[in-house]
Amino acid sequence: MKFLATATLCSILFLSCSKREIVATIEAPLPIADSHIDESSLKAAKVVGYRFASPEHFDPSFSLITQEGRLDFATLERLKLTQATLTSTQVSRLVDAVYGPNSKTGPSACYDPHHIFLFYNENNLLVNVVEVCFGCKNLNLQPEINEQQWSRHDFRELARICDEAGIGMESGTAEDQIRFWDEQEREFDSE
Repeated sequence: MKFLATATLCSILFLSCSKREIVATIEAPLPIADSHIDESSLKAAKVVGYRFASPEHFDPSFSLITQEGRLDFATLERLKLTQATLTSTQVSRLVDAVYGPNSKTGPSACYDPHHIFLFYNENNLLVNVVEVCFGCKNLNLQPEINEQQWSRHDFRELARICDEAGIGMESGTAEDQIRFWDEQEREFDSE
Protein backbone atom coordinates (compact mmCIF):
# COMPACT_ATOMS: atom_id res chain seq x y z
CA MET A 1 0.00 0.00 0.00
CA LYS A 2 2.86 2.39 0.89
CA PHE A 3 4.48 1.55 -2.46
CA LEU A 4 1.28 2.44 -4.38
CA ALA A 5 0.91 5.76 -2.52
CA THR A 6 4.56 6.64 -3.10
CA ALA A 7 4.33 5.70 -6.79
CA THR A 8 1.19 7.83 -7.21
CA LEU A 9 2.81 10.81 -5.46
CA CYS A 10 5.95 10.51 -7.63
CA SER A 11 3.81 10.30 -10.78
CA ILE A 12 1.90 13.44 -9.80
CA LEU A 13 5.12 15.34 -9.04
CA PHE A 14 6.70 14.17 -12.31
CA LEU A 15 3.65 15.19 -14.35
CA SER A 16 3.42 18.58 -12.69
CA CYS A 17 7.15 19.20 -13.30
CA SER A 18 6.79 18.14 -16.91
CA LYS A 19 3.75 20.34 -17.34
CA ARG A 20 5.61 23.36 -15.91
CA GLU A 21 8.49 22.79 -18.32
CA ILE A 22 6.12 22.62 -21.29
CA VAL A 23 4.28 25.78 -20.23
CA ALA A 24 7.60 27.59 -19.72
CA THR A 25 8.67 26.55 -23.21
CA ILE A 26 5.42 27.78 -24.77
CA GLU A 27 5.38 31.02 -22.80
CA ALA A 28 9.03 31.87 -23.46
CA PRO A 29 9.48 34.32 -26.35
CA LEU A 30 10.24 32.52 -29.61
CA PRO A 31 13.63 33.15 -31.20
CA ILE A 32 13.71 34.46 -34.74
CA ALA A 33 16.14 32.24 -36.63
CA ASP A 34 17.68 34.39 -39.37
CA SER A 35 19.81 37.45 -38.79
CA HIS A 36 19.60 39.02 -42.24
CA ILE A 37 16.92 39.62 -44.85
CA ASP A 38 16.85 37.80 -48.16
CA GLU A 39 13.78 38.89 -50.13
CA SER A 40 13.70 35.77 -52.33
CA SER A 41 13.64 33.43 -49.32
CA LEU A 42 11.01 35.62 -47.64
CA LYS A 43 8.84 35.36 -50.76
CA ALA A 44 9.11 31.56 -50.52
CA ALA A 45 8.17 31.53 -46.82
CA LYS A 46 4.93 30.43 -45.25
CA VAL A 47 3.38 33.57 -43.73
CA VAL A 48 0.65 33.71 -41.11
CA GLY A 49 -0.98 37.09 -40.53
CA TYR A 50 -2.78 38.09 -37.34
CA ARG A 51 -4.95 40.94 -36.15
CA PHE A 52 -4.83 41.36 -32.39
CA ALA A 53 -6.41 43.50 -29.68
CA SER A 54 -4.60 46.10 -27.63
CA PRO A 55 -3.43 45.00 -24.21
CA GLU A 56 -5.83 45.77 -21.35
CA HIS A 57 -3.74 48.67 -20.10
CA PHE A 58 -2.35 51.00 -22.74
CA ASP A 59 1.42 50.89 -22.93
CA PRO A 60 3.02 53.25 -25.50
CA SER A 61 6.02 50.93 -25.74
CA PHE A 62 3.95 47.79 -26.41
CA SER A 63 5.23 45.42 -29.07
CA LEU A 64 5.02 41.67 -29.53
CA ILE A 65 8.69 41.80 -30.50
CA THR A 66 10.77 41.86 -27.33
CA GLN A 67 13.82 44.04 -26.69
CA GLU A 68 15.93 40.92 -27.34
CA GLY A 69 14.40 40.50 -30.82
CA ARG A 70 12.15 37.56 -29.96
CA LEU A 71 8.42 37.07 -30.55
CA ASP A 72 6.13 37.12 -27.49
CA PHE A 73 3.91 34.34 -28.87
CA ALA A 74 2.02 33.79 -25.59
CA THR A 75 0.79 37.40 -25.63
CA LEU A 76 -0.08 37.12 -29.33
CA GLU A 77 -2.17 34.01 -28.61
CA ARG A 78 -3.93 35.82 -25.75
CA LEU A 79 -4.69 38.98 -27.79
CA LYS A 80 -5.33 37.41 -31.21
CA LEU A 81 -8.64 38.23 -32.89
CA THR A 82 -8.15 36.66 -36.32
CA GLN A 83 -5.44 34.84 -38.24
CA ALA A 84 -4.91 33.59 -41.77
CA THR A 85 -2.21 31.94 -43.85
CA LEU A 86 -1.34 34.13 -46.82
CA THR A 87 -1.25 32.86 -50.39
CA SER A 88 2.07 32.89 -52.25
CA THR A 89 0.91 35.94 -54.23
CA GLN A 90 0.00 37.78 -51.02
CA VAL A 91 3.37 36.86 -49.49
CA SER A 92 5.20 38.29 -52.51
CA ARG A 93 3.17 41.50 -52.34
CA LEU A 94 3.77 41.73 -48.58
CA VAL A 95 7.54 41.44 -49.02
CA ASP A 96 7.46 44.11 -51.76
CA ALA A 97 5.30 46.41 -49.60
CA VAL A 98 7.73 46.15 -46.69
CA TYR A 99 11.15 45.78 -48.36
CA GLY A 100 10.61 47.14 -51.88
CA PRO A 101 11.63 50.54 -53.28
CA ASN A 102 8.61 52.38 -51.85
CA SER A 103 8.06 56.10 -51.35
CA LYS A 104 9.01 57.57 -48.02
CA THR A 105 6.15 57.98 -45.54
CA GLY A 106 5.90 60.77 -42.99
CA PRO A 107 7.15 60.57 -39.42
CA SER A 108 5.10 58.53 -36.98
CA ALA A 109 3.50 59.98 -33.88
CA CYS A 110 2.50 56.81 -32.05
CA TYR A 111 2.93 53.09 -32.09
CA ASP A 112 -0.18 51.03 -31.37
CA PRO A 113 0.15 47.87 -33.49
CA HIS A 114 -2.80 45.58 -34.25
CA HIS A 115 -1.33 43.41 -37.04
CA ILE A 116 1.61 41.06 -37.29
CA PHE A 117 2.99 38.76 -39.98
CA LEU A 118 5.11 35.73 -39.07
CA PHE A 119 7.42 34.23 -41.72
CA TYR A 120 8.37 30.54 -41.44
CA ASN A 121 11.00 28.77 -43.53
CA GLU A 122 10.75 25.24 -44.99
CA ASN A 123 11.84 23.79 -41.61
CA ASN A 124 8.96 25.66 -39.90
CA LEU A 125 11.40 27.97 -38.09
CA LEU A 126 10.33 31.55 -37.49
CA VAL A 127 12.68 33.65 -39.65
CA ASN A 128 11.07 37.09 -39.90
CA VAL A 129 8.40 39.15 -38.15
CA VAL A 130 6.64 42.27 -39.42
CA GLU A 131 4.48 44.08 -36.84
CA VAL A 132 2.26 46.88 -38.23
CA CYS A 133 0.67 50.01 -36.77
CA PHE A 134 -1.71 51.40 -39.38
CA GLY A 135 -2.62 54.33 -37.11
CA CYS A 136 0.78 55.98 -37.47
CA LYS A 137 2.02 54.03 -40.50
CA ASN A 138 4.96 52.47 -38.71
CA LEU A 139 6.49 48.99 -38.55
CA ASN A 140 8.54 47.01 -36.08
CA LEU A 141 10.64 44.41 -37.88
CA GLN A 142 12.80 41.54 -36.77
CA PRO A 143 15.40 41.16 -38.03
CA GLU A 144 15.71 44.92 -38.25
CA ILE A 145 16.05 46.56 -41.64
CA ASN A 146 18.87 48.76 -42.85
CA GLU A 147 18.58 52.50 -42.42
CA GLN A 148 17.94 53.19 -46.13
CA GLN A 149 14.62 51.29 -45.86
CA TRP A 150 13.30 53.18 -42.80
CA SER A 151 9.88 54.75 -43.45
CA ARG A 152 9.72 53.30 -46.96
CA HIS A 153 6.75 50.95 -46.83
CA ASP A 154 3.53 50.66 -48.84
CA PHE A 155 0.83 50.77 -46.15
CA ARG A 156 -1.98 50.89 -48.71
CA GLU A 157 -0.84 47.52 -50.06
CA LEU A 158 -0.42 46.14 -46.53
CA ALA A 159 -4.01 47.18 -45.72
CA ARG A 160 -5.33 45.52 -48.90
CA ILE A 161 -3.47 42.30 -48.02
CA CYS A 162 -5.05 42.30 -44.54
CA ASP A 163 -8.54 42.59 -46.08
CA GLU A 164 -7.88 39.97 -48.78
CA ALA A 165 -6.40 37.49 -46.32
CA GLY A 166 -9.43 37.87 -44.06
CA ILE A 167 -7.73 39.32 -41.00
CA GLY A 168 -9.26 42.75 -41.65
CA MET A 169 -8.47 46.18 -40.35
CA GLU A 170 -8.94 47.52 -36.84
CA SER A 171 -11.94 49.59 -37.99
CA GLY A 172 -13.58 49.50 -41.38
CA THR A 173 -12.01 48.14 -44.53
CA ALA A 174 -8.71 48.72 -46.27
CA GLU A 175 -10.42 51.07 -48.70
CA ASP A 176 -11.88 53.07 -45.77
CA GLN A 177 -8.39 53.39 -44.32
CA ILE A 178 -6.91 54.36 -47.70
CA ARG A 179 -9.57 57.06 -48.20
CA PHE A 180 -8.71 58.41 -44.73
CA TRP A 181 -5.00 58.55 -45.61
CA ASP A 182 -5.80 60.22 -48.95
CA GLU A 183 -7.85 62.90 -47.16
CA GLN A 184 -5.04 63.48 -44.64
CA GLU A 185 -2.52 63.88 -47.45
CA ARG A 186 -4.77 66.32 -49.37
CA GLU A 187 -5.22 68.42 -46.21
CA PHE A 188 -1.47 68.39 -45.52
CA ASP A 189 -0.65 69.35 -49.13
CA SER A 190 -3.14 72.25 -49.06
CA GLU A 191 -1.58 73.85 -45.95
